[in-house]
Amino acid sequence: EQQLREQQEQQLREQQLRDQQLKEQQLKDQQLEEQQLREQQLREQQLKEQQLREQQLREQQEQQLREQQLRDQQLKEQQLKDQQLEEQQLREQQLREQQLKEQQLREQQLREQ
Repeated sequence: EQQLREQQEQQLREQQLRDQQLKEQQLKDQQLEEQQLREQQLREQQLKEQQLREQQLREQQEQQLREQQLRDQQLKEQQLKDQQLEEQQLREQQLREQQLKEQQLREQQLREQ
């Protein structure tokens, strides 16, 4: 009976030890799982933030490009207007000079008569 009791107590201690080890292993596994989950969520969050920054940068660059193209277009149009005005003024100036020459010629002819 003594031996049987000792044997049962030994078996009980061994079972408790195995239970304790199992419990500790399960806890470690759970902690590892939670840690991996947090790291995964962090990586996903960082990726999202990176993608957002890249998207914002692209939109900013596109906006700057559109603004530059608009300024270029406005400059081109202004240069064309300036050129047209200059040509118009030149034609008017030439016309006045031509009219003045003709007027002077008529007056000269009149005097000579």
